[in-house]
Amino acid sequence: GAGLLITIGKNARTIPAFLFSGFVGANVYAPSVASVAFEEDSSLMVIGEYAFANLDALESITLPASVVNVSSFAFLGCTSLSTIEVGEGSMSLLSIDGSLYTQDASTLILYAPGKTSAFTVPSSVSAISSYAFYAHEHLEVITIPESVTIIYESAFEDCSRLCVVN
Repeated sequence: GAGLLITIGKNARTIPAFLFSGFVGANVYAPSVASVAFEEDSSLMVIGEYAFANLDALESITLPASVVNVSSFAFLGCTSLSTIEVGEGSMSLLSIDGSLYTQDASTLILYAPGKTSAFTVPSSVSAISSYAFYAHEHLEVITIPESVTIIYESAFEDCSRLCVVN
């Protein structure tokens, strides 16, 4: 079926850790969540750790422009999530090809966990955030340009299929 839709009200400022996560016993509806929407003129600023973790049916999400912080594990285990977009006018975040970056495109924050097997980091990137690729189940080949001078702690931890780094 079409699955469940979660709509976040425009007055929500933070999505707390684990709120919609699919960890065992945490949320019986999690496997059915196929879509997350945000009301127009959202005030949301922070998405907490594991807020949407393990939502297997979630394929894409468009974060409101007001969001300034997405926690490292907010979408951990969302193995179908191949597109993370950011609302127009964001002063903090940017989406490039469905993955999350700082607004100036200098730091890769999160490679969408449902993306396919090969990825080339854009040449605008100089840093890769901690856990940016954490536990990615599909990534096999990554090309990192010379522009990248900093790869933070555990950026590629538990990438079980990653076998080629260029």
